[in-house]
Amino acid sequence: MKSIFPWGGDLTAALQDLALQDFAARTKGKVVVRGRDSYWVASSVLRARFLKELGISESDNLYLKIFDKVKTEVHSISKLNFVIELNFAGDTHVASFGFEYSEGGSAIAMIGKENPFKDVVMKTLFSSKGIYHLDAQRTLEMKKDGKAFDMGTGKRNDSEFLEGDFTLNLRMGKKQEEIFKNELETDSYVTTLGVYAGDVLKDGSTLIFIKANDCGDFVKIYKDKTEKWKSLCGSWGC
Repeated sequence: MKSIFPWGGDLTAALQDLALQDFAARTKGKVVVRGRDSYWVASSVLRARFLKELGISESDNLYLKIFDKVKTEVHSISKLNFVIELNFAGDTHVASFGFEYSEGGSAIAMIGKENPFKDVVMKTLFSSKGIYHLDAQRTLEMKKDGKAFDMGTGKRNDSEFLEGDFTLNLRMGKKQEEIFKNELETDSYVTTLGVYAGDVLKDGSTLIFIKANDCGDFVKIYKDKTEKWKSLCGSWGC
């Protein structure tokens, strides 16, 4: 199965136009379709323009830390297809773009010259009365509408989906910080919020991932300071 390490965000008008021209010339009606969207392997010229815009070199590597695997996967950028997705809703535009690789499960990826990951796994955390234990000094507290909520036993709506204002607070001694907030409605179709954590980075930091279906947020804790990374969502993965 294939997956995409994606980016989102705004593109310059010139790059948008170049992508649409490349789509018309390269596909000739033959596209891979996912729902309303289509994606294709970019031409060498378009690939070079995108990589320059992103600050990525063909000599870089894609380092893929799959949560439940000890070893980090390493993929040479020069050997990966660069793929672009279009959205045809309203005005046709570039929805997202990234590198295509063999899927191996939930993961975090980084690009560069050196592997930033250690050979350890990201562990799935389970709560007791809404409390997740990172270690002896640090805990995470899940709340729904301001009250403690346990993912294993907490009540869903009649359709078995989560509904309400969910937060995750990090407690370190006397210090407490809200690191995640998501207001879920019935049409969010979220059945659970998965929590993963591990000291997977070589800089000594702890990484937390809060997953809602195919989407999620990363939080990095380094020397009692937190840094939040918003992941990308949808069928192209996180």
